[in-house]
Amino acid sequence: TSIGILAFTISYIISDSKRGFYKLDMTRLYINYDLYRLLFWCSICLMLIGSIKSIGQFISSGFSLEVMRVNMLNSVLSRNGIFNYITRIIPSGMLSAVVLLGLYRICLKEYKYLKYVIVSIVTTLILSGGRMMIVDALIFYVLLVYNLRKDIKIKINKNLIFIAVIVLVVSTFSRGLGNLRFIDMIYKYFCEQFSFFEYILRNKEMFGLNEGLKYGQITFSFILSPFYLLASIFFENVNVPSYYIDKYSQIFYNIGVNGNVNLINNNTSSLYHFLMDFGDAFWLGFVFMALLLNLTKRFIRKNNDKNNAFWLFTYIFILRYVLYSPVYYGLYSIGLSFAIFGIFLMTRRIKIRC
Repeated sequence: TSIGILAFTISYIISDSKRGFYKLDMTRLYINYDLYRLLFWCSICLMLIGSIKSIGQFISSGFSLEVMRVNMLNSVLSRNGIFNYITRIIPSGMLSAVVLLGLYRICLKEYKYLKYVIVSIVTTLILSGGRMMIVDALIFYVLLVYNLRKDIKIKINKNLIFIAVIVLVVSTFSRGLGNLRFIDMIYKYFCEQFSFFEYILRNKEMFGLNEGLKYGQITFSFILSPFYLLASIFFENVNVPSYYIDKYSQIFYNIGVNGNVNLINNNTSSLYHFLMDFGDAFWLGFVFMALLLNLTKRFIRKNNDKNNAFWLFTYIFILRYVLYSPVYYGLYSIGLSFAIFGIFLMTRRIKIRC
């Protein structure tokens, strides 16, 4: 871990020749409202189509998010092919972009975007049983306020934060705590990933670490995944890079000691992903993250008056996943590929009515 942090820090400092974004006016970034609404409704409809059976189970279970979460994990591991990507992963990524851009407008007091943000979060929460969209929204909001404060007088809206935290707590109880206290659940999600990673190192054969290196497929997954997805339509043996992580990490493992049961999945830390790609040279993954952040900043500077909305929102989006990298490597998901594509579309000056 220390080697990774050191590699990231040195690479970031060396590659960041200039600080800041020059005199970029954060209040004048363009968003195509018509395309924003179109992508929102298309994503919602696709997710509903893919969750028709699960919705019935959700209602009959007394509105348990745990049921939805189990169904989602089973869908990921079942290799349902293109249908799973079209109705779950891709629209979920698009909705992440909808939330980010909507929060930007809300910061500028354009509250007509609030309904899209709320519906996106609630839909993703219910249909996937996952709470990460709430966490994403909180991180996006803080990052936006931090950047906007340079151009306008803006403070964090404590009411929005309070509501988001309440929803997060309620959804956590809906998922079920088992024998854990709520504070234990928080600890599990933000502190136990290194214990899980230690478990992985002790059981390398169980997590594919003895099957050969992927040489960047996972690290660069958000760039490569759409091409792998397209190829998988024609070649059965082709998988998107995230498959090589999900087929191991999405399963629950007992990492408890002395007879205690302590189940965990997914939160492996980024170290697992980089080991899958580069082995002993895992630090290359941290170098890539640093270079990626500075590359987007350079594009912002280069396009100071053109396309700066796309590059700045992409920067914030990537920064969110870099900040969360101690928990897991979020850049490996194909959902991120389509989130960035959604940002690109919603910042184009294309006339469309919907």
